[in-house]
Amino acid sequence: MCHFFVSLFWGAKKDTNFLIMATTVKILFDRKGRASKTSNGTVEIEVYSQGIRHRFTTGVRVRKDQWHQGKVVNHPASLELNAKINSFYERVLRLSSEDGFSIERLTNPNKQPSISFLDWMEAEIERRKDLRPNTIKSHKSALHILQGWGVINSFKDLTLRNITAFDEYLHSRLKKQSAIHSHHKSLKVYINRAIIQGLLAKSPYEGVKISRGKTESRKFLSEEQRQAIESITLTGMAEFVREMFLLSCYTGLAYADIIKISKDDIQKNGDSLWLIDKRQKTGTQYKLMLLPEAKAILEKYDYNMNRVTNQKANIYLKGIAAAAGITENLTMHMGRHTFATWALSKGVAIEVVSKMLAHSDITTTQIYAKVLQQEVDKGFELLKKK
Repeated sequence: MCHFFVSLFWGAKKDTNFLIMATTVKILFDRKGRASKTSNGTVEIEVYSQGIRHRFTTGVRVRKDQWHQGKVVNHPASLELNAKINSFYERVLRLSSEDGFSIERLTNPNKQPSISFLDWMEAEIERRKDLRPNTIKSHKSALHILQGWGVINSFKDLTLRNITAFDEYLHSRLKKQSAIHSHHKSLKVYINRAIIQGLLAKSPYEGVKISRGKTESRKFLSEEQRQAIESITLTGMAEFVREMFLLSCYTGLAYADIIKISKDDIQKNGDSLWLIDKRQKTGTQYKLMLLPEAKAILEKYDYNMNRVTNQKANIYLKGIAAAAGITENLTMHMGRHTFATWALSKGVAIEVVSKMLAHSDITTTQIYAKVLQQEVDKGFELLKKK
């Protein structure tokens, strides 16, 4: 652990004695001993006064070989990070030297020299119980990227300039635009929560549009391909996975929503059965009429589809695709895409399909319409050649 400090002295009377009290302000690096050649250590400011010790994180996190004699070295943003540390240190030092100073006064929200956005974001992620494990993983990944970058720390750092710089940083590290968009999306979640909690006045993303990347990757099966999967003979778990995939094709439900279906979610209205639940990913409520094919699958397995993990199901689907003569990389989520494009091709209005899929934003549904149109365009191109 590395540190340097400044001591401040002042007098305090007690009866006839005069006591000298000291306040020390230190810059600490890697207090918990986590820094290495590959792992970051945290730079903190420590204040000790009247028997009370308090530490403020600067938000700067660097590797062991990037810290030398109280400064950040060998880092692409060394100048910015050292300026951030020094500015933080000087503010704490100035407040510590004021009359009537106390740790309580220093840590009061109205007097606090800086609130760490990254620490707040980390605490918010840990506090949330409404997120799926994969979503939490995505949010933590974005946090880790921000911590490694080291430029955004306090709420004051959330500026248009820094968001633009963050986007450039992501482009220097990641190849896929979809991954870059995902990190921005995760950051936006906590910026919006900060605004709601009164910690931030406005979003630095105002007027900024981050591309999702290419949408051609949203593959789907044609009716003929779906029927080919239905017609092959399978047994055991392979048969179950095939039926699970087809259930997605006939309902538009994702794997996470399929495995939590129960009889309690089914309501009868006339001759029709309706599945009513909330999407696991977004919490958006949906109401689906069970088509005969979907009803038959659910009844076959007594409304219990939670029998295989998504990962193992996708492994089985590779063999199922091969047996059906399908060359596409078949996955469970392709069933949802297949339902969406099938419904649109049958003339179902895009607004209705959006409701069927329980999309929170119709622009997501429009992606399927765009992909379907691309297939139509390819069809016309083939006709031109004949």
